[in-house]
Amino acid sequence: MVKEAVEQSRGKTISNKEIQDYIIDRYGSINRTTINCQILVCTVNAPSRIHYPENQKSRVSNGKCDFLYSVKRGVVEKYNQEIHGLWEIYNAENGKYAVRKAESKIEDNIVSGVDPCEVSTDVDNDTENKDFTFALESLLRDFIAENLPLIDNSLSLFVSDDGIVGVEYRTEVGNIDILAQNKNDEFVVIELKLSRGTDVALGQLQRYMGWVKKNLSENNTPVHGIIIGKSITSKLKYAVSVAQNVSLFEYAMRFDISKI
Repeated sequence: MVKEAVEQSRGKTISNKEIQDYIIDRYGSINRTTINCQILVCTVNAPSRIHYPENQKSRVSNGKCDFLYSVKRGVVEKYNQEIHGLWEIYNAENGKYAVRKAESKIEDNIVSGVDPCEVSTDVDNDTENKDFTFALESLLRDFIAENLPLIDNSLSLFVSDDGIVGVEYRTEVGNIDILAQNKNDEFVVIELKLSRGTDVALGQLQRYMGWVKKNLSENNTPVHGIIIGKSITSKLKYAVSVAQNVSLFEYAMRFDISKI
């Protein structure tokens, strides 16, 4: 659907919001966050694409899920290797995946008609666990983004005027996991921790809150922060007890298997 929306732009740039509007008008009520996530998955130069299972392996970006190029924030166009160069997903020095423009021509990854997005490689257990962690973190983030009333009935996902959705919201100080607004149009910055929420998370959250306060908040309205973790340490609880406008939540996941 995303590719169809881009194709109808006939080679012109298209905003995320225009893609969302096209899909919703043509196919009915589809969550804008889901559409925006799919745009990220398919954008060869989007740093956040590595958080999705399709892109959690080192590979050249020349497959079926590599057809968008980010021109500027919230605006993409059809990816053309001749114009935009060859991009790749690689294993960075910190052990995490990252996106970069390939320095030289890389041998084609498409073998016997198999798309690189679907190619599996032999990996050790550490890499497998790392991939699983990225996938789980991505699923948790998307679930919370689509179910914000579980936190507060008044919360809704922030969508900027140019169609940028508040999931993995890119800023000059890092990517905000979820950026929402409450019933008073006050911004709420949500930071997710897959395992334990430590006091280090508070500094990270407040950095994002400060950026939002300076760049997005109007009329000096308050900016709120939420840290969600599987467990919250006592150190973080003490730190938050003297921090303004910051709340703590713990999540629990349940997985059932039933015989049919």
